[in-house]
This record gives sequence, C-alpha cells and structure tokens, in this order.
Amino acid sequence: MKYRYKAQNTEKIIQEGIIEAETKGEAIKTLQNHGLVVFSLIAEDDVKGFSKEVKIPFINRIKQKDLVIFSRELATLVEGKVSLVEALKSLARQTSNPNFRDVIAETAQAIEGGSLLSKALGKHPKVFSDFYMNLIQSSEVSGTLEQTLLYLADYEEQKHETVSKIKGAMMYPVFILIFMVAIGVFAMVSIVPKLTDMLLEAEVELPFMTKMIIAISDFLVNYWYVAIIGSVGFVYGFLFWIRSESGGRAWGKIVLKIPVFGTILKQFYLNRIAENLKTLLRGGISILRSLEVSASIIGNSVYRDIILETREGVRGGKNMSSIFETYKEFPPMFTEMVKVGEKSGSVDNMFEKLAIFYKKEVDNVVENISKLIEPFLIVLIGLGVATLVSAIILPIYKMSEAM
Repeated sequence: MKYRYKAQNTEKIIQEGIIEAETKGEAIKTLQNHGLVVFSLIAEDDVKGFSKEVKIPFINRIKQKDLVIFSRELATLVEGKVSLVEALKSLARQTSNPNFRDVIAETAQAIEGGSLLSKALGKHPKVFSDFYMNLIQSSEVSGTLEQTLLYLADYEEQKHETVSKIKGAMMYPVFILIFMVAIGVFAMVSIVPKLTDMLLEAEVELPFMTKMIIAISDFLVNYWYVAIIGSVGFVYGFLFWIRSESGGRAWGKIVLKIPVFGTILKQFYLNRIAENLKTLLRGGISILRSLEVSASIIGNSVYRDIILETREGVRGGKNMSSIFETYKEFPPMFTEMVKVGEKSGSVDNMFEKLAIFYKKEVDNVVENISKLIEPFLIVLIGLGVATLVSAIILPIYKMSEAM
C-alpha cells in the first residue's frame, strides 16, 4: 500500500512524498525513524481527484538511451555529494519519459523508506539488468558507489554507441530491400496487369514463370486486403516464434549464419561477454555468479547456453577455457587468452584485452559495411530484374516475332 504523507524534518522544513508500507502504522513508524514528525498520512487509493498522466507502454517505453542519460546524470550528482534520494528526485523531475519518471520516483521513495539502492532497482528488472544491479550491490558492500555509477554510465554509453552503430549499418540494406519490395508490388499492381491483357489477347503459350507472375499480380489486385492481413499475421507470428524457447534457440543459430551480419554479431557478442565478465569479476562478483549474470543479458540463445554450460563446468572444477575451446563460436584467440589469464591469475585483464579487441573489430566491420554488403545487394537486384524480364518481357518479344 502507498501512502501520501506530509511531515516536518529536524530542520523544521515541511516535506511531502509517498511511502510504501504494509499498514498505516508501519508507514508512520518508518517516517518517524527518519526523524520526521508526521502531520498527515493518507492512503493513495483514498485520494480523490488525483490526476494521473496517461502513459502508453509502447510509445513511452524506456529505451537504452534513457538509461544512459540516467546513469550519467546520477553519477555526476552523487559525485557532487548530492544525497542519493535528492539526486533521484531531481532526475525524476527532469525525465521526460513518464514511465521512467515513475520508476525513478519509486526508487527514490524506496530508498527514503530505508531500502538499499540495489534492492530498489531490483523492483524494476525490465529496466535495470542483472548486470546493473549486481554491480550496484557489490559497490554498496565495498563502499565504492560513486566509482561504480561512473563506470556504469560509461558502460551503458559505450553499449548504446555500439548497438546504435550496428543498427545504423543495417539501415542501408534494409532500406534497399524495402525499396525493392515496394517497386515489386508497384509493378505487380500497376504494370503487370496491363501487360497480362496483351499476352492473353495474343493467345500464346506462356512459360511457367510468366503464369506465376500473373497469378501473383491477380492476387494482389483482387485480394490486396488478404495480402495485408497475411503480412501482418506473418510478422506477428514470427515475433511470437522468436520469443518462444524453441524459436529463440533456432533464431539464435540462424542470425549467426547470416553473411556479413553474422560475423558482426559474433564479434559483438564476444565483446559483450568479455566486457561483462571483466567488469563483474573486478567488482568482486564470484565467477559462478558472473557467468550466470552474463548469460542472462547476452541476448543470444547460442552463447547463453554455452555460458551456462561453462558455469556448470566451473562449478565442477573445470576451467572456462577448456569449455570455450569445444565450441566453434569462440575463436582460438579468445580461448587461448582466457587460458593464459587463468594460469597467471589475471583472467580479468585478459577479458579486458579481448573486449577492446572485439570492439575495434566491430567498429571496423561496421564502418565498411556498405562495401561488404553491396555485392549481395547487386546480385539480389539482378535476380529480381532477370525474373521480371524472363517472365514478362521475353514472352512479349517472342510474340512480336511471331506476328
């Protein structure tokens, strides 16, 4: 239950806010333990005329960029000796995203009620990952919250930059493919029907490819609504499939085999694994917990399963490198460097070197993505043009020769 309170602190300043407690008595006791004299305490459900901002989950979803800004600003405020509660309240007032504003405000209220930052953040697992919360929890024990917040700000910023680069690199081929589909649909709906009338009037024998093109054109012209509904259903079904356990595993394997982009994604995942393990190990997190957290946030079922298997192997007394080397998803260089780190007792340093190396590899490939993808697009466009020519133009040409 949430209660709205009005109270006076030890400096005789009136303050208002919201506190969460099981009962009204517990809420009053918590406020008094914080040195507050309670003037009023009303259950939020009983507040009449309380206006709530309309929030649409899809439009106002919390993006990674929001988390980057939050981490950076919170780190700056805490470094400037602003109390955690005041820093969070200040960020809640400044945040434009209403959903994220509520999350930050609830976190501030939980801390004001005596909760630790890690536990308060843990109430919002969809916003703050296990990686984020584990580092915060470790810093609370070691007393290095300021340094950890600064690192998390840098980490989230770097991750956002890398993901943005990959998405930006994919925009070019996606745009070309969408443009090709649009041109194809336009041809099928506007051009092919006119040519079809000419071919049918000539009463000539049509090749199989031509008949298929004509059938597709007739379907799009006469049953366009079925095509739209079918396309939407296909997209929805595909998304539902990849979110399922079996579909997610299959899709995780498929994306790693896509030409060019599969290579980029492999390097991206290797960079993320190395970066996460390095950070967690240096933050004082145990190797077993570090592997578990890394598996939960990797974003690919293939690497997730390998890391979880590695965790069980380490629990049984094996080295990480001995398990990595049995999988082709981990290059020999990655495995060898981990092996050296395990022997020298500096595995976190080796993970750092690997993270730097694979980040550079991702950046290099992304910068040259247009040169790498152009041959595939040229071949694809050529096949599309060849299909239309062989199916429509050649029959017309033969028809004109026979006349």
